[in-house]
Amino acid sequence: QVEAIVDERVGEMGALEYLVQWVGWGPKFNSWEPRENLNGCEELLKQCAIRKKAAAANASKKHELQIALEKFVAKKEEEEQQLEFIEEENEANLLDMYSRRAEEK
Repeated sequence: QVEAIVDERVGEMGALEYLVQWVGWGPKFNSWEPRENLNGCEELLKQCAIRKKAAAANASKKHELQIALEKFVAKKEEEEQQLEFIEEENEANLLDMYSRRAEEK
């Protein structure tokens, strides 16, 4: 008796196979089964498809968030460099101004 359908894959012959967890047996006894061996397991197949779709959506969202984070970090680094440049420029201008005043005296 099937307890759960854990995963799916495309088998060597190009047909979908499902990783089946059997009632009363540990994970090491899970086996890949073709669709025709899973008659009466429509609800479990549906649950597997929903989990797989949710996992793909989560992976996509995670990827989008990673890209957004990288862009944010790059923008912050650029802003810091610009600020550093402005501060250095201001410091140089102040030094120049003070040295001119000192020369005037």
